[in-house]
Amino acid sequence: MVVNGSRPAGRRKTARPAPEEVAPAGFQRKPKLYPLEWVDGDWEGMKVTVQRLSYGEMLDGGVTLDWSQEGTPLEEWRAGLKATTAAFASVLESWNLLDEDGHPVPATLDGLRSLKDDQALAILMTWAVRVLGVSVPLGGRSGSGETSVEASIPMETSSPSLAS
Repeated sequence: MVVNGSRPAGRRKTARPAPEEVAPAGFQRKPKLYPLEWVDGDWEGMKVTVQRLSYGEMLDGGVTLDWSQEGTPLEEWRAGLKATTAAFASVLESWNLLDEDGHPVPATLDGLRSLKDDQALAILMTWAVRVLGVSVPLGGRSGSGETSVEASIPMETSSPSLAS
């Protein structure tokens, strides 16, 4: 018997468990780390680890070394250097750099800004050349050099008797 729209006694509907949310299978790329190491000279033993720039950082930052060309107006030089420094700091993972008192320099934008100019520029240029594949601007155009041996080898069509 049904009273006031309720179900008959004894016939209870069992609750169904909520369907489990199953996350779709996906691909998550692990960040690739690039070690930069100095093996000789004044920087021997220096190690820096960086990630790759995101595509957006490359587009927004316009990371190039064009600003380092001789004759670049001072404001363009500063803007380019700031953009490159900010981009580098965004991918800087770690380094083994110590200050004059032997304390670790934080691997951050502030840590980078605290360095002497030659230190910071050496790290930035090494990063640009090794990781980004940017060439350091050359001082001037090179000569054409000598003609290669291959260019002097005669290239003639075979005679009909050799072609068959």
